[in-house]
Amino acid sequence: MKNNAYFLICLICILFGSIYSCDFQDRKEGKKTVLEWHDSLKTKPKRVFISKDGNLNNGVYKLYRHDGTLLNESQLRNGKKNGVAKNYYSNGELFYVVEYKNDILDGEIKTYSKDGSLLSKGTYCNGKKCGDWYYYNKEGNIKEILSFD
Repeated sequence: MKNNAYFLICLICILFGSIYSCDFQDRKEGKKTVLEWHDSLKTKPKRVFISKDGNLNNGVYKLYRHDGTLLNESQLRNGKKNGVAKNYYSNGELFYVVEYKNDILDGEIKTYSKDGSLLSKGTYCNGKKCGDWYYYNKEGNIKEILSFD
């Protein structure tokens, strides 16, 4: 039932909403969703923001390419990236996963090739590389380890 309501709201936004954006809120649960489109027919999403508490500074932010494939997915808290962010290749494969704290890289990062194999992993500490960073060859073996202070 809830999915039908969201579909109906999106359909109404598509038919009667503004040309490139749509904003609706589920008042019962406090959720708010904002949609922006690449095209006037609203067939290719550009940005989607979903907030569980109705506050657009907190929630999930998704950015799409012109062809409709997902480029980036991030968590926002108080208007800043906080938590895990993921970027994707145009083929849908994961490009990298990284952690943010208050819009600053802080935590583990892993990068992947277009075929999904691990290319590197390391850690950011307050926006700077720290600790050991591992770089892998196509076979998945460590080819290099770099250490950062």
